[in-house]
Amino acid sequence: MALPLLTIDAETRSYASIKDLGSRAYALHPTTDVVCIGFAWREAPGQYDTLVVHPERPGWELAWPFEGVGAGEFEALAHNHYFDARVWERLKFPEPARWIDSSELARRAGMPSAKLEWLAKELLGAEKDMQGNALMRSLSKRKARKRKRGEPLVYEHFTLDPIPADVLARVEEYCALDALLETRLYYEHFEPWDHVSDLEDAILHADRLINNRGMLFDDVLARAVLELDAQLAAQALADAGISDPTDVRGNDRFIAHMARLGVQLENAQKATVEPLLEHEDERVAAIAAARLSGNTIAGGKLKSGLLKQSADGNIRDMLRYIGAHPWRWAGVNPQPQNLPKPAQSLSNEEVEALVARVLALAGAA
Repeated sequence: MALPLLTIDAETRSYASIKDLGSRAYALHPTTDVVCIGFAWREAPGQYDTLVVHPERPGWELAWPFEGVGAGEFEALAHNHYFDARVWERLKFPEPARWIDSSELARRAGMPSAKLEWLAKELLGAEKDMQGNALMRSLSKRKARKRKRGEPLVYEHFTLDPIPADVLARVEEYCALDALLETRLYYEHFEPWDHVSDLEDAILHADRLINNRGMLFDDVLARAVLELDAQLAAQALADAGISDPTDVRGNDRFIAHMARLGVQLENAQKATVEPLLEHEDERVAAIAAARLSGNTIAGGKLKSGLLKQSADGNIRDMLRYIGAHPWRWAGVNPQPQNLPKPAQSLSNEEVEALVARVLALAGAA
């Protein structure tokens, strides 16, 4: 007998930025609070019901609302489940027998977009509540208190406004609608894509294992490299006689600065700036070097890795299942696909052995 399916939609707010930290680190951040949890389920074909619950006070004290339903006795559906699953862990709710991700199913089905608002409009003829979405996001707007000169900025310096009852009611309405849309999408469009083959299920399972395990990130080395990078950038600015870094790091200001030296640029991209390192005017060459020193791709990736690092030192959720066509993984966060490749390519036999090992691990987990 099939297990009941319960759709989950978690709404949270935080001092932290989900864009900077990624969904997992954001959900587990100490300043993140749950605002409400929306549930939806199908009573009968074409008939759905919803329930929204919220804590009595800011925090994570929220009772499981379904008495008699324990761990492993239901399946959970979410859109981008890696976030909702982490919220679930913090709430200490019963663990479902399986997480189903409607964004993954949308990509399996070949949808040109896996965004909930696009899917709802194109497949259901319904609109996602974008006003409610904007209201929800506004709840995380932070107010910083005044600091003493030189005092570092930390999360404790921010405050979040209390949520008025009428605003909370409006957010719960938005939350319930999202859960309902996800439920309808599953039953009316994506249920056939939940199982396409045993092999594809094993690949998806391997994807979950890889993303949950993550990759160890050497934060000590990363900080050392960033410190050296900053020193080199500062030296390059000094060599160019630049006192304000924004003169070279802002595109428009850099182009204007070069124009004053008689060099006309169409853009400030690396391919355009690099030839100026050999310019006959030493000032132009020095300013070009200063520009390039402050815009390293490696520096951005290292900073991103430090923000998204879990407490055990790993970075997780770096692969997106069927994130690119045709059905291949895409990289997110500090993209692992951009890491240097081994000098020696794997043979076909080695690739087949590696695939067999991954599938064996997926079957054993």
